[in-house]
Amino acid sequence: MVAAATMFSRIRKRADLENTAYIDDHAEIGPLCEESYFELWDILISLLGDEGPWERLTVNTTANTETIAIPEDEGIYRVLRVDFRPSAGLSFIPIIRGNLASDPLDSVARPWGAGVSGPRYYARRSTRMGGVSPNYFSWNFYFDPIPAAVYPVRITFVPPPPVVAAGGSYVSFPEEWPEFVIPDVCAKLAAKQESDPAPFEAERERVRQRIERYAKPHNQAGPSFISNQRAFQPNEREDIQDGFWERR
Repeated sequence: MVAAATMFSRIRKRADLENTAYIDDHAEIGPLCEESYFELWDILISLLGDEGPWERLTVNTTANTETIAIPEDEGIYRVLRVDFRPSAGLSFIPIIRGNLASDPLDSVARPWGAGVSGPRYYARRSTRMGGVSPNYFSWNFYFDPIPAAVYPVRITFVPPPPVVAAGGSYVSFPEEWPEFVIPDVCAKLAAKQESDPAPFEAERERVRQRIERYAKPHNQAGPSFISNQRAFQPNEREDIQDGFWERR
């Protein structure tokens, strides 16, 4: 983790805002860092795919109630899948109908069609989560048909980036790619000062390209490529070479 004071100092130096009360660390720079880490978190989660961090939470339905409300302090950042267990002793199975809604959006539940089958993966994520700022979103899960009994529901989700705060102040930020966050925040501060944010934006995009190049998942146990051994075998028909062995 990077100490908040260290992050704020690096940003002030880069933005040429040292020894000035023009902006406040915890009231202004801190929330900008937090929002930037949200964007970075989305990039990393999308790149990592199955190798990204995930956690599980099990809650229970209420008989004759269509909604399960998940409070904001559970830390659900992005929902990956939802499963339920029909009775004790049985395995969890994917829920193939449902709708996700966030309280402030006043979304209306719309059940999926009966033709949907298999696990359901959600691209939806919470707009804000964690840190010291207000208005973090809770989650509502609507079920159709309405559960007639109590059923365990297992939610697999991506946690928020580990921004640590205490007593209304930022304590530390993730150490993952701070060089993406610093120019991103500096660009926003430059815009506030009515100066040119372009150099900082160019640096941020350069780091984004590095992230996309180096942060992809790597299976250390497998080869980096699969060679086409059939092409070197005798009596093999060339007309059946369809590139199957080059697939990964």
